[in-house]
Amino acid sequence: MTNMLTSILNQTAANFSQLQLVVNAFVTQMPDAGRLQIIDETAGQVDRNYAAMQAFYQQNLLLSLERARDQNDIAATKTLYGL
Repeated sequence: MTNMLTSILNQTAANFSQLQLVVNAFVTQMPDAGRLQIIDETAGQVDRNYAAMQAFYQQNLLLSLERARDQNDIAATKTLYGL
């Protein structure tokens, strides 16, 4: 699971770099249509990263609840996840 989280975070950093490239007009000379295309593609990647992060969170939540041995563990886990 740690590799999945690292991968998601690395992709998010790459998305941020793409947006920096688009926003910084002095470094990158391109038509507005090209900028909009990069922004649109990056937005799609960010949406996929967000969905992957939500799935990762849900998997960890369920795993934590499955591992909880008694009512106190379950209550603590729910408190930890804000449930």
